Amino acid sequence: HTSAERINVILDNVSEDVTFIRSADVCKLLNVSNSTLRNLRAAQAIPFYKLGGTFLYNKEEIMNYLASNYSKRL
Repeated sequence: HTSAERINVILDNVSEDVTFIRSADVCKLLNVSNSTLRNLRAAQAIPFYKLGGTFLYNKEEIMNYLASNYSKRL
C-alpha cells in the first residue's frame, strides 16, 4: 500500500463529520509560514496527527485553537 492508500483507509474509519486538512491549509488559516507551523508542532502548541510523513490536522481542533488564541487588535 502507498502512504496515500494508508491515509485513505484510516480516514475512512474516522467519523464522517471530522474533516482533516493538510499543513498548507493550516498555514493559510493561521496566516503563518510553514516553518512557523513546524515550530508550533514542535512546541505542541497545536494538535496534529502524523501518518507516515504526512501531517494532518483536525479542522475543528485548529479552529478551536484559533478561537482560543485570538486577540483583537486595537
